Amino acid sequence: MSAFMSALLFQDPLASVINVSDASVSTQLLASTTLRNVLGTKTLSEILTDRENTAAVILEQLDHATDVWGIKACPTEKQLFLNLNFT
Repeated sequence: MSAFMSALLFQDPLASVINVSDASVSTQLLASTTLRNVLGTKTLSEILTDRENTAAVILEQLDHATDVWGIKACPTEKQLFLNLNFT
């Protein structure tokens, strides 16, 4: 199972304090809204087969929106291995 997490890179810390009240929460809410908007334009088969392109579109939109906040979202990928023991 793969889990995707984003790290926030504060390119301009002063802008992130002045232009937004809580950069972390605001970025999280913006990411949720962007994800919902992008996925809402696709069919289920497009979502499942074109994950890389979808992720690139989401990241591009997030980067554009958070530029004025002095923030860049950096995607990271971690592999999670689940050991399920049903005894």
